Amino acid sequence: MQLYGLTQASSAETGIIFATVPILTIIIAFLLGKRPSLIQIVCVLLSVSGVIYIVSHNMTSANGNTLGILLLFLSALSFALYAIVIDRILSIASIHELTLVLITTGFLIFNLMFLIQAGNI
Repeated sequence: MQLYGLTQASSAETGIIFATVPILTIIIAFLLGKRPSLIQIVCVLLSVSGVIYIVSHNMTSANGNTLGILLLFLSALSFALYAIVIDRILSIASIHELTLVLITTGFLIFNLMFLIQAGNI
């Protein structure tokens, strides 16, 4: 999702979209009942506005296609959800257990994808 989106959107658009990850994380966490502190909100708004300011001054035109921008936004949303889920998982599991599960899951999924693409399954 992210890789294809990166090939279809400009770097400026990508920077702006991924600058929304902290905002999305705070919004989703709020919807799930976790209230952000005022300092968190202020810092997120400052950092996002800084990225938008820097990127927009180097942006000549928005030439990415809609599908690429949508895929990048979905990727940013996925990352925000991942951050929230990991935070909740770490309250019940150790970092070592989490690392083992993530590495094993990645190993199985990517090898399965390789085998399917190679025509062996």
